[in-house]
Amino acid sequence: MGIIKRQASRNTLINFIGAGFGALTRLSMPAILTDMQIGFITMLDAVSGLFVTIFSLGFNQILARLFPRFRDEERGHNGFLLFGVYISLVGITLGSLGYFLFKDAFTPNDPFYQNYEGFVLLIFPLIFFRIIFKNLDGYASMLMNSVVGTLLEGLVTKVIFFLAVLAVALELLNYDTLILIFVISLCIPGVIITAYSFIKTPVILKPSREFFEPQTKKDILHFIGFGVLLGASNSIIFYVDSLMVNKLVSLEALGIYSTYFFAARILAIPARSLSKISVVIISELWKKNDKEGINEIYTKSCQNQLIIAGFLLTVGVICLPSAIQFLPTEKVALYQHHLPVFLFLGLALLVELATGLNSTIIGTSEKYKYNAYFNMILAVLVFALNFALIQFMSLSGAALATFLAMLTINTIRWYFLKAKYGLNPFNSRFIASFFIVLTLVLVAFYTPIFFGNPTLDIILKFFTVCIIFIIAVFGFNAAPDLKELSQKIYSKK
Repeated sequence: MGIIKRQASRNTLINFIGAGFGALTRLSMPAILTDMQIGFITMLDAVSGLFVTIFSLGFNQILARLFPRFRDEERGHNGFLLFGVYISLVGITLGSLGYFLFKDAFTPNDPFYQNYEGFVLLIFPLIFFRIIFKNLDGYASMLMNSVVGTLLEGLVTKVIFFLAVLAVALELLNYDTLILIFVISLCIPGVIITAYSFIKTPVILKPSREFFEPQTKKDILHFIGFGVLLGASNSIIFYVDSLMVNKLVSLEALGIYSTYFFAARILAIPARSLSKISVVIISELWKKNDKEGINEIYTKSCQNQLIIAGFLLTVGVICLPSAIQFLPTEKVALYQHHLPVFLFLGLALLVELATGLNSTIIGTSEKYKYNAYFNMILAVLVFALNFALIQFMSLSGAALATFLAMLTINTIRWYFLKAKYGLNPFNSRFIASFFIVLTLVLVAFYTPIFFGNPTLDIILKFFTVCIIFIIAVFGFNAAPDLKELSQKIYSKK
């Protein structure tokens, strides 16, 4: 548990700093760029991300299931690094070919897009370097160092893009150069994580003969197959709302939707930090069949993430109406009209985070296949609900679809772990905390702007929410780990 706390806290700190840059960038972009320009950048990210998620070929699943068996520092972990590079190159080839064959499916009928059609070729280097990063970051995490990947993806890319957007605002760069810098910022982590992985592997060897033994080879192909299915379903889950808004509404609408989407993603920062290192520990606990240890991590992850995500969501929904006042006058009413997008996306993430590490626990268990099954169900739900609700509710429909799908699938995951393994993280403290958080979020959403000054309004509302959550954490002992951490920090002063 000690290594989880240390690395999760470091990752969270890095991610929060990066999120500060990311939030500042994304929330300032509507004041600097047109919604269509924002939409085009989002499209590059979403389309490349779609193929990256599918064609990583399940290497992180292979790591979780097989790396503990091959772990041997003196023998260079039996060539696992080069094996990961080989898998990545195959995935890059297939992903690039897939995009080339089906690129018309992602092409909106928009004059703006046609003017920048040449820039779409940048999706190819994005696929290359993002697959490399995704797979070798997993390898670095299995070496008990998840911080370097977090630093690269969570901070470096965001700082680079922030500086580029600032340069555009100061008229030092134009939009075309901004696109190039955005792509470069997403490629840099792949270059650095590759160098880091080779440096941290004492002996670089070709994959050992054990990789080619009949049973191991069968297992690898099996994990790759499920990895592709899992990746395909994850791609739909992560990107279908943005791509369908782009296709069914407009590139301009995608710019608005993506602004709220990235604002909501701030809630997921603690979870990303926790899950990267927890997968290693939970894998080891499954080897020992230590269900009590797994349930302890499961329970604490649910309770702590509920409080943290609830705090961030409450701050977001109460402060966003005031923050919108800083946009150009012609955009204020438009963004206010679409505020429910942020609420629904935030609630979707709150549900996902409050159910803890359920997906990680299933993915590292002997029943790992069910993760693929559940994700395929979720993918179908997301696609069907988006297609139906976007027609009636436009952008709010896409966000509501995500919330309903997340609520359904996480209920299924919870029941599966309870029925199969007797794991249940939900106690009376959690249930009480959940309803308190939900009430605060909804009250915050319907709280009007009390003061004429947006800056004063944000400051007062932020500190009010802080006081309420401090009372909840200390007075009701809603999150014992957070209380313990704060007491340790206070005692050192």
